[in-house]
Amino acid sequence: MSEDPLYDEWIDQRRAIGSPDDLTDRVMASVEELDSQRKQFLFLRIAQWIEDKRLARWSACLAALLVGSSPFLYLAYIAQLLVF
Repeated sequence: MSEDPLYDEWIDQRRAIGSPDDLTDRVMASVEELDSQRKQFLFLRIAQWIEDKRLARWSACLAALLVGSSPFLYLAYIAQLLVF
């Protein structure tokens, strides 16, 4: 195929075409966009893992219960200190 003059002419035309001035900026912008999408997908994968595993669901519920009830536990502790 390299002996074909049309192919050689086509290759020469492609080599003569220069890259745009903002090519590196566009490539870096697309890489940054893919990186941000990958981080979003990480959260989705973690959520999917929690949804699939029963132990993970129980652990998440227990953690939410502890975090949600901690202000009440602190208030009860402070009230106990004030009474005694």
